[in-house]
Amino acid sequence: EDIEVDMPVPEKEIDVEKELQRLEKQLNQVSALLESTEKKITPQFMERANPIHGAANPTAKEKILQKRDELAQQKVTISAQLEELSAKAPARRDVVAAALALLFAEPQARADVGEGDSLPPGARQEDRIRKGLEAWNKLPEKLTSEEKDKEWDDAIGFLRRIYGLNDDMKYLTRGLKGARKEEAQTLIETFRKKVKSADKPVKAKDYETFMGIHKEVAEYLKQFQSYLLDAEDLEAGEFEDIS
Repeated sequence: EDIEVDMPVPEKEIDVEKELQRLEKQLNQVSALLESTEKKITPQFMERANPIHGAANPTAKEKILQKRDELAQQKVTISAQLEELSAKAPARRDVVAAALALLFAEPQARADVGEGDSLPPGARQEDRIRKGLEAWNKLPEKLTSEEKDKEWDDAIGFLRRIYGLNDDMKYLTRGLKGARKEEAQTLIETFRKKVKSADKPVKAKDYETFMGIHKEVAEYLKQFQSYLLDAEDLEAGEFEDIS
């Protein structure tokens, strides 16, 4: 009689180096998205999202907190996989350990290495909008400072950069659907026109007229940020780098 012999199935060999690179890239992306999400959870946002104070969309708070927790868990999971795999590649062990130490450091420590340079597309656009709004809010004070003449001249170039945020806003509407996407597209067009209308008062150093426009532009940026809370998560591979 024929003797049946169980032949062991050869294990598929893993290219440790390539897998380490893949995990490191994935960890960088998740870490960047987590940091970007955490920056949105400001006291002002939590106040607006509190139903006790008449918030229109209390689920926004639940969504962003859930997203933060999920990203944090993903970061821990990927880090564990990376540490386990790095044990199989002694030459890379120190490099991986250093990268993990940096990614789990305080945000300021990461910023010192090169703020924003590790953000993946999508998170990068959100970060530019956030920073643009912060700089925009500081502009009125600069225009009334002792160096106001220089600040008015610099504001002309600054307007161009703020205007350029409309490209980032358009890019991020990919994660929106239906009526919310249409609202965002309409807002972007209005934002473009409003920023463009600020050109004349800035050149004329007309503070009163400019401040009327300034307030509206700030509101458009804040409104767009609120739309992003309803956006679907997009995989990093779906983005095209437009930076």
